[in-house]
Amino acid sequence: MNGTERRVGALFLEDFEKSGINLGPESQKNFILLNNKINSLSRKFIKGQQDSIFEPIDSAPIDIPVSKLYNLDSQLCSFILDSSTKYKSNQGDMLRLNLSRYIGQHILRNSPFEDLRKKVYMSLNKENSSLQSTLEDILFTRHKVANLVGFSSYSVLALKDKMAKSPKNVESFLSSLAKQESLRWDAYTKQLLQIQKCLDAKGFNSNTLSSDTLQLWNRDFLIYKNQQSYSTSIDFRPYFSLGRVFMGISRLLTNLYGVHLESVEPSPGEIWDPSVKKLEVRTDSGLLLGIIYCDLLERFGKSPIGAAHFNVKCSRRVDDDFFQNSYSYTNGPIMHTTNKKVHQLPVVVLVCSFKKSTDNNLTLLNFDEVETLFHEMGHAIHSMLGGTDFQNISGTRCPMDFVELPSILMEKFASSYPVLRMFAKNYITGSPIDKGDFKKYIEAKNSTAIYDTHSQIFMSILDLRLHSNFNGEFDPASTGNPYSGFSTNTLRSLHSDPVFGSVSGNIFPYVHGTNWLPKFTHLIGYGSSYYAYLFDRVLAGIVFNSLFSKVLQNIHQEKVDDNTIVDFKSANSSPKSTYLGDDFRQAGEAYKNEILKWGGGRDPWVSLAKLLSHCEHEIGSTNIETLSKGNEKAMDIVGSWGLSP
Repeated sequence: MNGTERRVGALFLEDFEKSGINLGPESQKNFILLNNKINSLSRKFIKGQQDSIFEPIDSAPIDIPVSKLYNLDSQLCSFILDSSTKYKSNQGDMLRLNLSRYIGQHILRNSPFEDLRKKVYMSLNKENSSLQSTLEDILFTRHKVANLVGFSSYSVLALKDKMAKSPKNVESFLSSLAKQESLRWDAYTKQLLQIQKCLDAKGFNSNTLSSDTLQLWNRDFLIYKNQQSYSTSIDFRPYFSLGRVFMGISRLLTNLYGVHLESVEPSPGEIWDPSVKKLEVRTDSGLLLGIIYCDLLERFGKSPIGAAHFNVKCSRRVDDDFFQNSYSYTNGPIMHTTNKKVHQLPVVVLVCSFKKSTDNNLTLLNFDEVETLFHEMGHAIHSMLGGTDFQNISGTRCPMDFVELPSILMEKFASSYPVLRMFAKNYITGSPIDKGDFKKYIEAKNSTAIYDTHSQIFMSILDLRLHSNFNGEFDPASTGNPYSGFSTNTLRSLHSDPVFGSVSGNIFPYVHGTNWLPKFTHLIGYGSSYYAYLFDRVLAGIVFNSLFSKVLQNIHQEKVDDNTIVDFKSANSSPKSTYLGDDFRQAGEAYKNEILKWGGGRDPWVSLAKLLSHCEHEIGSTNIETLSKGNEKAMDIVGSWGLSP
């Protein structure tokens, strides 16, 4: 067997062992019962979530003086007045508000009255014993499943097949990253404290309860005030028609990998809605690599899943199938590779819900939507270029803490001005997007980046510890109490953690009587793996900075053609002025050959080490060798790289 075949065999064996293949008959029955219980509890937990942010929360109404509403948006204020019960008290005119998340979030961000913000925060995050009981039952049942198949905790079981390998290694990464980002975090919280003190001095932050402490009920208000100093009112949507964005993606792919997108007419009955577009991915020589169906526009009855990438068919070798000529029944095109193997072409679907535009039948995207499209296309190209002999390791079928690297890297390109210059044109005037204006926008967008990073680190370590740290006194089965409070205790302790919280208690301390974990639905699908996205953000940052950033900075582009093409059928007709250079292409080829083409068929640590060993960077050969081992030290090194905005 070759290396890929051995890896596939090892992955299968590991999966069988985690699924209880070595258990006796009674233990196997118990394994099935426990997993059925987890599935049932998970459905109950998800069903307990609110369907809409406009729906009143399951909490008692709050009483608010009418006078404290008039600083809010006028339309929202009118809605609150019309939908609430009004009465008089010794405080004056009052109303009884059935709070929704939408109204609550608006008050937390915009109300100058701290006592009102506190009341709203407490109501939105009040402990929910029913959902917490369900969540804790899931956690304990997962723990039992892990014990049954020979693991000390669910985290140990869940991380065995990830890049991280163990809870200890994840904690090493998160600790290293938190320390690396601590200076930025300290500087940011000092900014927020200064804003709070200035507002107190002006009497704006009325009824102040905590001038020297950053409280969670003041968080959104202070962050919004800080953002306003960076605010920009420029509307970039005219520069990002959907067609031009696809043209830009195609031009980028040509520069990176020598492939492009072609829009083709689907066969009768091939698509499920007239708005769905069919794209073929082809090499410069015309070889078909795969098919992408783009279902990007909102419509009535469409699933509210949001942006997503789905594999319909994965690449796999078909000429050596058990039944001779069975590949003729694959119901789709096949391709022949240079070594005479026959592979099934990958077919994927990209789903978004962009709003339809009435301007000249164009769909105009804001920049967040442009990033979303680049992100999902990163997954799609991974599926196209990661063709392997085995479908279970093809394209995006790789470890969960590696799969987001290609998509996040594509987001990095979306924020690069030389890349934007290839396609971002005003659809009316044809003028390119202004570099200075875009820089100001990115600065404003990044103004809260450190808070987002800190929050992601906090939720990642919280997820890890909820699935790792168990004590018999919290076991509902032994205590007879279906609601043990284990999750609340874990949350409270992290708020004062010396690495992940605030020992002094003056930076967003735990608020007694609250627990937002019942809204943390990622605990269900990402148990012990919430760190993965953060981990891949770091990897994407180091890959971009090591391979592409300097090349892009050195590009002196000629004037890009000022045509106003908006139809991505012209995606493959990029002019010479959009060529990003030989060095950029070489970097793209190296990334494709060391990362993308392997899918899940090679240890990602080996792929990463091989890629970085050819780059100009300050990582050092010793660290490269350590990276290839994928141990605790490797995780610590990745955390030490930090996150560039």
